[in-house]
Amino acid sequence: MKLVIVESPGKIKKIGSYLGNGYVVAASFGHVRDLPAKKDDLPEKYRTEAWANLGIDVHNKFRPYYVRSSSKSAQIQKLLELSRKATEILLATDADREGEAISWHLLQILKPTVPVHRMVFYEITQSAIQQALQNLRPLDLSLVAAQESRRCVDRLYGYEISPLLWKMGPRLSAGRVQSVALRMVVERELERIQFVPTAFISLDALTEHGFTARLTHHHNQRVATGKDFDSKGKLKEGAYPLSKEEADAVAAQLKKHPLLLQKDEEKPFTQKPPAPFITSSMQQEASRKLGFSVKKSMDVAQKLYEAGYITYMRTDSPSLSDEGTQGARAAVAQHYDPRLLPANPRVYASKNQNAQEAHEAIRPSGKVFKTLQQAKKDLSDDEYRLYELIYKRTLASQAIDAQGRQRVLTLNLEDHLFTASGKTYDELGFRTLYVEGKDEQEEEGEKLPPMQIGDAVKVKKTTVKNNKTQPPARYTEPRLVQTLEKAGIGRPSTYAAILTNIESRGYIQRTKNTLHATWLGVAVVKFLTEKFPRFLDYAFTAEMEKQLDDIAEGKRTRLDYLNQFYFEAGGLAVELETYRRQPPADIDFTPEILKEAGLRVRIQEGIPLLSGSGKAVKIPDTLKPDDLTPEKALELLGSGETVTIAAPAATSQRRVLGTHEGQEVSLGVGKYGPYLKVGEEFRKLKVHSSAVPHLTLEKALQLAEAASSENAVLKELKSGRGKIQVRRNERGMYLASGRHFAPLPEGTSLDALTYQQASDLIKQHQEGRKKRPRG
Repeated sequence: MKLVIVESPGKIKKIGSYLGNGYVVAASFGHVRDLPAKKDDLPEKYRTEAWANLGIDVHNKFRPYYVRSSSKSAQIQKLLELSRKATEILLATDADREGEAISWHLLQILKPTVPVHRMVFYEITQSAIQQALQNLRPLDLSLVAAQESRRCVDRLYGYEISPLLWKMGPRLSAGRVQSVALRMVVERELERIQFVPTAFISLDALTEHGFTARLTHHHNQRVATGKDFDSKGKLKEGAYPLSKEEADAVAAQLKKHPLLLQKDEEKPFTQKPPAPFITSSMQQEASRKLGFSVKKSMDVAQKLYEAGYITYMRTDSPSLSDEGTQGARAAVAQHYDPRLLPANPRVYASKNQNAQEAHEAIRPSGKVFKTLQQAKKDLSDDEYRLYELIYKRTLASQAIDAQGRQRVLTLNLEDHLFTASGKTYDELGFRTLYVEGKDEQEEEGEKLPPMQIGDAVKVKKTTVKNNKTQPPARYTEPRLVQTLEKAGIGRPSTYAAILTNIESRGYIQRTKNTLHATWLGVAVVKFLTEKFPRFLDYAFTAEMEKQLDDIAEGKRTRLDYLNQFYFEAGGLAVELETYRRQPPADIDFTPEILKEAGLRVRIQEGIPLLSGSGKAVKIPDTLKPDDLTPEKALELLGSGETVTIAAPAATSQRRVLGTHEGQEVSLGVGKYGPYLKVGEEFRKLKVHSSAVPHLTLEKALQLAEAASSENAVLKELKSGRGKIQVRRNERGMYLASGRHFAPLPEGTSLDALTYQQASDLIKQHQEGRKKRPRG
């Protein structure tokens, strides 16, 4: 029996039917091992190690310690049993770095004694599965190293920096890519806050022929439009701000006099079809046309992939295989019109220099694409709608260009100029099959009649409109993904998780299809950009992704990459040490427009507060940051329920006191209270947190010595790997073994005490605690 292991159970039936007898297909249900979430997940012997909280021994070549996923225990046991019966094991996890890593982890758990091969496919069809069987390969350890490097970097960044945010509120976290994505959303919100809306006037004239012409020049001066004002409302040079009185005067003239056609310009244009879908473009179109979120797009695409309808959906390559190209051209010829096909197939290449995925674009699977009629019968409504989008986009990518003529009419009334534009398609080409959606409406123009230069055109109606410049549009989910992708930040397999993380932490909220930053998100980005600017830099983050690509291609080693990220100049460990040496500082993220009004925004226990004139109130969750104007703020302060602003808490940030016996001594407040760090050794302090800012080097050393003597180790008992200590505190002597403790009976002779006796005392004490009634 040959054992084939895939990631998702949804693939088992389909792949099993293509493999036939002699094969058993089983699923790993995703990752089977990962870094420990907390040190208690480690075996007890490792929990006291300096690296236990991280799960990575940074001083031992960044050795990660992996633990099995507790939720996968039953499935792992099933795979172990199947592997013992197998004559060969084929690791058929997904065809990307994560899939390669899952295969490697399976290998570490199963420890097979039979031949093991990697089986790779990008679509679930009979021909693809048979081809994969004929092209088995060993595990690609460079891909595994790239995934492990990414996991280590994400863990180090998240676990080292996140605790610094906890003074703002619980559960706050930072992430290597998620924080950069959040920065994009926050910066857009701040741009909107700083934006000064500016009024401008426009004049439209509806003509007797049914088209509308707009006033573009008043007394031969170009009339200002919204694009002629900067974000502060300043008018750019060369544009004239039309007043309402001037517009009304021209409108009055048009009631008496016609417009005269001065120019009739026509230019041919060509539109090329959009490329086949990559992950981000599929997400964007599914949002525009189907109303899908990024997560829903990926969930539905996963089902289509597992059902054998489309190729693998995590890709940043728009290229089609020969099979995909031929399938698309055949479908156009059979189901639409052969005349829509160009003489030669179209070839697409990625515009993204950092594109990592080797497989092709998202397209219908197989040599012969499943028809829309067949899909309608087989699929759910959401699955069909997404398949139709992918099907038509793929076919359109192989169709001929659309061609037409762009026409612009210039009409005048004395020295006032009006323009009207229109577009005519002579050949719809690919547009017969598919028209790409737009986030912002583009004017296609109007149907313009045949006219002669000098023709008089009567105006039926004029419209003088008061307009306002608009702030930069907020991101939609797909537009944010596209922006990240263009910047070389993140990868197709990570985008959905990034958005989920920053939303679940309360850093962003969504309103209909748009995303906006919360005050908590603004505060987090302000802190990180001030204290760790390099790690929030777009170019730096993109370069890190590029270096991961180099590891995947075998051009760079994992250890070199991690050393540079963590230990070298500008590395995380260096930056953290610099941060800890700085005096505690309050981060003020209040926008200038509110500061100028004497107002302040702050975060207390994760809740945004507005303060001013000696009063503080909560900011409603429904109030977006750019909607908090000074006027709205004063209204809130006048009507909201007053809250108390807590006194600044003792900071967990370390303060360097000096040196003792050649070692640096620093003082801080951690999860379990104040502590002193002497060199690499941590010592507990028995003092209230409020006293920490006032301690001197001499006093801190005295307190540390007093605290350590109270818990002094009087004797240590060992048996094999087991270790039990006899200690003393203010209550007397007690036994300590890991997390287990027990009081030592009075009169016990330490000289005669054995390891077994101490172990029995601890067990008795633990059993007694379990039997003790609660409540």
